[in-house]
Amino acid sequence: AGADEFATNFECRLKPFNREDYAPIPFTDEQWTQLETLYANGVCDYSQPGLGEGTKTIPWLTYQDGNGGVITGGKTLPAATFPAGWGSPAFSGFWQ
Repeated sequence: AGADEFATNFECRLKPFNREDYAPIPFTDEQWTQLETLYANGVCDYSQPGLGEGTKTIPWLTYQDGNGGVITGGKTLPAATFPAGWGSPAFSGFWQ
């Protein structure tokens, strides 16, 4: 909601895990091995655009006819039924 037509929340491109990128943090060899295991596929490369970045998003569907009136129709749904236990005060306020 509120994003521009290109959106900006994309999966990042990965790059190999490189110890020099984290200098001067003094990782021990054991810590570094754990990090390499944890990030075996790489880490985000923020110098590159995200996957799909720059591609326009698909706009929302419209539920209006050509005159701007809301399209309705179909069958009226029956009243909702809830499983046993949903009548508990813990769930009050979720439906009326």
